[in-house]
Amino acid sequence: MRGEILDTHVVIRFLGQPQRLGKLQLRALREAERRGEQFQISAITLIEVAQMFRTGSVRMPMDPRAVLHTLESEDRFRVLPDRKSTRLNSSNIPLSRMPSSA
Repeated sequence: MRGEILDTHVVIRFLGQPQRLGKLQLRALREAERRGEQFQISAITLIEVAQMFRTGSVRMPMDPRAVLHTLESEDRFRVLPDRKSTRLNSSNIPLSRMPSSA
């Protein structure tokens, strides 16, 4: 998986809905995680994740803010381009109308 950028839907499913991934996808992600590889995601993924929660198009057992925090702060994820250079921070993404996850 080295050098691969994960799609927003793959990220969401990997974090909170792994049963929605195909067996091969899930196996590849878990093996890469076991090897300590970083998952690369586009900076726009942070905005797309917030939008998916806000519109209710995704339901996860995790709190939306926890999902964004995980993507920004855990070493297993690398936001491209580097979040420091883009000044993109999920704390600036409006979440006020976001339904709570169940």
